[in-house]
Amino acid sequence: MKILHAVLFLTLTLTGLAQDPNQLLSNPKLKAYNWKSQIQIAVSGQVKTTVVQQITWTPTGEQQRLELSRTNAEQKKPLIPMRRLLAKRKATKSKEWFQGLQQQLARYQKLPDLKGKTSMDMANGQAVLSAQDVVQSGDKLTVFVDPKTRQPLQGEVVTQYDDSDVKIHLTFSPLEPGLSTVTKTVCEVPEHDVTITVTNSGYSKGT
Repeated sequence: MKILHAVLFLTLTLTGLAQDPNQLLSNPKLKAYNWKSQIQIAVSGQVKTTVVQQITWTPTGEQQRLELSRTNAEQKKPLIPMRRLLAKRKATKSKEWFQGLQQQLARYQKLPDLKGKTSMDMANGQAVLSAQDVVQSGDKLTVFVDPKTRQPLQGEVVTQYDDSDVKIHLTFSPLEPGLSTVTKTVCEVPEHDVTITVTNSGYSKGT
């Protein structure tokens, strides 16, 4: 299936991962911060949409997202009515595909109990935490940890969606001693030539 105009409707919630692989967004220290999240969606190397959101928290600890801006690439409408109808149908199918991908990736934000599924090794001076069959059979989570600070440095999730390989690259940055979070997430679906890049920045303590 070729991914078309529906990329303009997609907003992924890949905001960051905590160092505990069991609950990737659960570090309570992160809830003291607000930040901006930029979501950029590209197909075949061309940026189709860019969304900027402000991330805050409710008094009960629920995450809130306020859309600050949205920029969509211009799409030429087919002149012939039949072609216009076919383009609309393809866009609808693509939108459903992206929504399903979003639901699949959201499952990795709050993982099930990984007891007995993780292993720890050393490679190039880094501790490597791995877990297999995390959310579905055959998937794999890998997190590289600085053994001195015990904070994550990089991570990767390898999984599948709709019979397509999906790879998520994670870059962690420290916010304060004992707290690192993902400041960049790159999700790739090579079969469809789709890349979704989420960049988190402007962290500040909430009031």
